[in-house]
Amino acid sequence: MKEHIVREEMILIDYLRKEFTKLSKNNIKSLLSKEMVTVNNSVQTRYDYLVKKGDKIVIRETKIKVKRYQKDINIIYEDDDLLVINKPAGLLTIATNKEKEFTLYHFASNYIKEKNKYMPVAKVVLKKYPKMLEAMENRHIRYNKTIEYIREKELRGEVFVIRPPRALNIGGTEKNPEELERVYQIGRRTAVRKLDELKAFLKAE
Repeated sequence: MKEHIVREEMILIDYLRKEFTKLSKNNIKSLLSKEMVTVNNSVQTRYDYLVKKGDKIVIRETKIKVKRYQKDINIIYEDDDLLVINKPAGLLTIATNKEKEFTLYHFASNYIKEKNKYMPVAKVVLKKYPKMLEAMENRHIRYNKTIEYIREKELRGEVFVIRPPRALNIGGTEKNPEELERVYQIGRRTAVRKLDELKAFLKAE
């Protein structure tokens, strides 16, 4: 494991982004939350921790996996309910016991929405509805801010987040009772498995 010596005082996440340019902000926050970063031989999980000149920073390199496939992941289609991705050969779809992070599902879960590429068409079709256009144009901004807010709260231990263990493969407007029941049961089972963790979190509060 390579040791990195801090040369000037700065926030930890800024230092890590400067040193590890191939890692995204989300990647770095994930490393911190999984206790894979040490400062002066002590695990540090706070992204806003202030590091000082001379501090020694180590990342457990056995866990770092620069996503060599990420540049090859092609998003074919995206709307409010669906994200279609061309998966490169060799990239796992979902997590296994040995691999939790290096998967297509992890990439999709951390995907940051971009501005709607169909806005030029929408501005013509919906020109009589300026408020709707405004909402559509700014949707990606609100979405990303919400996701970032939740992640920051989670890293600080201020909220307890329950996520499905795998992609649900269901649209936002699904009406099929069987599909709704399937997803409901996944959510219920996930919540039950997390119950002890949730109780511990609430007790700590």
